[in-house]
Order: sequence, then C-alpha cells, then structure tokens
Amino acid sequence: MKKVTLISPCYNGKSYVTRFLDSLVDQTYKNVEFIFVNDGSTDNTEEIFLEYKQKLQDKGWSVIYIYQENSGQASAINKGLEIFTGDYLIFPDSDDILYPNHIENKVKFMENHPNCGVAFNIVDIVQESNTEKICRQSDNFKLALPNFVDNLLQFNLAVWTPVSWIIRSDFFFKSNPFKQIYPGRAGQNFQLLYPVVKMYPVEFMHESLAKYVVRELSHSHLPENSIRNTKRVYALYDIVLNTIFNTPIPIEKKLIDVFKTQTYFLPKFSNKNQTQQNKKKNKKIYLLKKIPLFKIKIKNNRTKIYFLGIPFLTIKEKE
Repeated sequence: MKKVTLISPCYNGKSYVTRFLDSLVDQTYKNVEFIFVNDGSTDNTEEIFLEYKQKLQDKGWSVIYIYQENSGQASAINKGLEIFTGDYLIFPDSDDILYPNHIENKVKFMENHPNCGVAFNIVDIVQESNTEKICRQSDNFKLALPNFVDNLLQFNLAVWTPVSWIIRSDFFFKSNPFKQIYPGRAGQNFQLLYPVVKMYPVEFMHESLAKYVVRELSHSHLPENSIRNTKRVYALYDIVLNTIFNTPIPIEKKLIDVFKTQTYFLPKFSNKNQTQQNKKKNKKIYLLKKIPLFKIKIKNNRTKIYFLGIPFLTIKEKE
C-alpha cells in the first residue's frame, strides 16, 4: 500500500478545524502520514488538534504536529516539504471536508495512471453557514486539460483548491529540485502546481471527493488578498517568475511562459504613469536567490531579456 502524505497549514482554526479532523478520522485509507502545521495560532487550535492526534494514530496513521510563529501558508507548507516521506502528496486546507473515500480513490486513480503527475477531482462548493447544502460543483479542470499550463499561468482556472489535487511525489521532486516553494504570503498553490504540470501529464477524476467550504473571513476572501489589489498582483508576479525560473526546463520554455504572464500581471498604465510603469516592470531573476541571472526590462512595448547582464532577446509587443 503506497504511503500518502497530507500537509495542512492552519491559523486560528477553532471554528472549523474540528469538522476537517472528523473527516480525516473517517478516511478508509490506512497508510497515511499527516503533517499538521500550526502557523502561530492564537486560539485553541493546538488543543483541538492534540485531542484528535491519538484518534488518527489509532487508525495507523503517522501524525506529525509542527508549531511555527505566524509566517504564512507557504512557509508552513515548506515545513512539511522538508520532512515528508509519502509516495503521493495531498494539501487539504484545514477548513476542507474530505469524503471517506477521498484518499483511497485518489491513490487508485494514480496507480492506474502511472505517467500522471497531478490528478484533479471534482469538489462540492458549500457555504460555512450550511455545509450540508451543496451550492454547486467545481469541475472546470477538465475543460482546460489541453491547455492547462496556459490557463494556470493566466489564473483562468479555479485550481486554487488544494483538496482537489493529488501529486506524485517523485515527479514533484524532479520538477522542484529545491523541494521548497518561495516563502511569500500568496501564490503557494501556483508554486506547487506549475513545475509538475509543466513537465508531466495532468488527469481529471470524474467524481466528487471533498467539500470546499466558502468562509467569508478566510485568507483568500480578505480585501488585501484580492487579485485586483495592485500590491498583491506585483507580489504574485515576483512569485510566478521565481517559480518559472526555478523549474528545470529549457530556458526557451521559461521565457515563453514569462511572456505569457505579462499581459495578466502587468496591466498597461496611462502615459502619465509611464515612468512608474517602467520602474515596476524591471525585474531581476536570481539563481539561488543570490546570483543575478536574468533581467526583464519592459519599455515602449518592447520586452528585453538580459542574461548575466548581456542582451539576450528582444520582443516587440503588439499594439
């Protein structure tokens, strides 16, 4: 029986983590490594989790509890990536609800698709006020499979629900040689998905295996985390660039994907803001976060790529 690792960050989860943990207790799959990272919670999240720890261990699960000062989801996920040992990776959020056959059916699917890097399942969307009522299902992944990477790069897909994925661990290691993601405050789902889906096939499971709970006060619903927030857009762009350039693919493919993200992440400014625009569009890419590797400079509808300070490529954008 293949081992599955679940990595779940949690911050102040007292109002919802119990139903998540209950859904784990009900899982039919036995060979599981569960890594729960308490991201500096100030409520009784730790107390609740420790009450469930023995229940999960009684199932035969390996349960690892980690506490860190509040540093964000990416940092919490990295704590799990440093130590996990499973053949497959699942990243359920601590407010998700997994159906009892969630892990078992995902493993069966991956075993039947040995070339698959990531598989997605349908999720049922529910409101926190009534988790028994299914509002709709999210199954749009299947519509994007032929151009999955392009849709991912432009954030056209609702693939930001980690409970809908399962990732093959050895493919994850091959596509993410640093075994870490950029420790920013956003974009962790893109960082986990992009390297794998860029290098390996994506598959879709035609069944619902979890409930995604919409919470008004969740991290993704806060105003400062809106995709329309300018500061967040540029923060995400930095994360996207680092993820692309750290993926072990030919440089030509990296540059193509950088260009594809520009229209979305770097909207055009009016002429009076041209100076500000150019300032924000000058980006540097560092190798191992120390060595200046690439510089991207955008001015007057031209994109110039510098490699180790030497002009490498110039692209003229369409008017």
